[in-house]
This record gives sequence, C-alpha cells and structure tokens, in this order.
Amino acid sequence: NPEELERYADSVLGEIAAYDKQYNTEFLKTIYYYLDQECNLYQTARILNISISGMRYRLNRMKEKFDLNLNDSSLRFNLRLALEFYLVFGKWSLQQ
Repeated sequence: NPEELERYADSVLGEIAAYDKQYNTEFLKTIYYYLDQECNLYQTARILNISISGMRYRLNRMKEKFDLNLNDSSLRFNLRLALEFYLVFGKWSLQQ
C-alpha cells in the first residue's frame, strides 16, 4: 500500500524534512550520501563539497537535533529505506 509506505517514510524522516525546508539545510542529502558512502566521512564530504569539519558539524547537529545515532545499523537501514521511499514518491530529490 503506497500510502502506508509514505506514512512510514514520514514517521522516519518527517521531522528532518520539515527542518530542511524551514531552515534551508541539507540534512536529508547529507544522510543519503553518508549512508551511500557506507558512512565514510571523507568521501561524503568530498561529494557534498564541504570540509571534513563541516561534515562533522552536520553529523553532530543531526545527532543533537534529531537524536540520530548513525552507528546503529537498524536506524541506518530505516533511514535509507525511508529516503528511497521519498525519492520514489517524489517527496524529495537529491537536487534539493
């Protein structure tokens, strides 16, 4: 059921997506590429064209603001799945 999948994605990412929209941040994009690069800080920073310290700042800010522990493999799986649903349903794109 697509509506159920969308609700699931919103439950995982809704707060972060709303924050991105309100404050023009790129937390969803950061999470997407961080997970895509298998949590490699340096490769993710290179893709996002930010410094290592900027990347660390983003990760720490997300951890504080949204209580994200990206060391938790279950959370990483749920985040990645929700991001894929957002992409499929057109709720978010990498160009944002």
